[in-house]
Amino acid sequence: MEFNMEPLSNEMEIAQSLLHMQQTNITNEFHNVVGIVNEFTDGSNSEAEEDDSFNLRGVNRPNWAKGGNVEYLKFNDEGQAVEPEATVARWQRYLGMKATDHRLFQLNVFDWREFRKGKKLDEAWDAIRRTIDWSDPETQRKSGRIRFVVERKLNDRWKTFKAKLRKVWYTPNVGTEERFKCKDGRVSKEQWVALVNHWEDEKEQWRSIVNKQSRAKRRMMHTTGTKTFAEIRNKYKKINGGVNPDRCKMFELTHVHPDEPNSKQAIALMKDKIDKMKTTKRASQLPETLNDFEINEVYVSVLGKETRGGVRGFGFGVRPEQVPGVLVQKRGVHLEVQAMREQHEAEIETIRKESQEKEDKLREELNKQTLATKDKFKNMEIAMKKQEALMALLLGAYESTDMLAAALRMKGASLQPSMSHIQSSYEENLDDVYIPHCSEELQQQVTRN
Repeated sequence: MEFNMEPLSNEMEIAQSLLHMQQTNITNEFHNVVGIVNEFTDGSNSEAEEDDSFNLRGVNRPNWAKGGNVEYLKFNDEGQAVEPEATVARWQRYLGMKATDHRLFQLNVFDWREFRKGKKLDEAWDAIRRTIDWSDPETQRKSGRIRFVVERKLNDRWKTFKAKLRKVWYTPNVGTEERFKCKDGRVSKEQWVALVNHWEDEKEQWRSIVNKQSRAKRRMMHTTGTKTFAEIRNKYKKINGGVNPDRCKMFELTHVHPDEPNSKQAIALMKDKIDKMKTTKRASQLPETLNDFEINEVYVSVLGKETRGGVRGFGFGVRPEQVPGVLVQKRGVHLEVQAMREQHEAEIETIRKESQEKEDKLREELNKQTLATKDKFKNMEIAMKKQEALMALLLGAYESTDMLAAALRMKGASLQPSMSHIQSSYEENLDDVYIPHCSEELQQQVTRN
């Protein structure tokens, strides 16, 4: 019996074709998933600036400082790149690429502060610095601020890179040996294994859960796309004659979205509070312009105080102490340390005041004793001078009496002077007594006495 093999052959071809189509669809779906993950993680970034994506066609490396050339950038006073727009976009991608270099920033280092202790940050900055045009003196003057901002951006890109790797290569393979295999060419195998073991540590898993819950509480997302807050602030400043937007205006510029009710509500509430403050100032015949502190009060009343080292609406590298009137929320150990410091300072101030009071009291008593001693010695000196003057008068009186008696005897007369006569003579002549070696003031006191 002969079998017709042609139908079977056709069915096999159809099956192979279907299998190929399924494989193609699976590959396309995987590409779509990777693209969605990249878009999601880019949108969750603090400034949502562009970074390398997991495109299976290869890494999209920015065209930056090719052939040893340098790139011109204009930086604001905070060290943030603001112009030219196209160059700033390439600058952001370049920093993102630099943060993925496992030779500089290893994935098996779990705390960014460890890089500051070594030389990796210095090496990275030296490489980045050589790509920038430093011919402008203003750029040279801001070099310290520029480096600070660059380090903050590298830190953020490094964390974002690890988050992307986790979502693409670890989370789908949890519980299998595949989780230890990362097919991204930028990742060292040894570093990846160490990173996976770190993620599976119980303490780290709890921290991840807490961070995930915190991110879920975010009410509003900015709508700036790949533009940085520094660029938006700089553009507003150029349009408005060099005037920077205040924090409330900056929030409005970066969170306008028709489908975001929370942002619209926050903006409306800020405007209402600002209008009320202006009305109150007008009623008090004061200028209705609000200063930085008043604007920050409105901002905080709607969105709360700053909880981290940065300042919302200013981008990377701006710290609270650089913005007038920023109110920072201090929690946990910071509050405890602050309370201990204030208590310690209060105790020191109390001890200082008590010591000062005792010192003042002792000084006052010593001054009184010194004055009393001086008065005592002065009175003793006056008394001694009076006694000396009295003795001189008495001796003079006796000598005069003896001379008179002798003269009378020669004439055959006798005289017996009485003590009352001598005392009377002393009292009559005391006003004319001159006391040698005595001050004019003491002489007057002796005369009065």
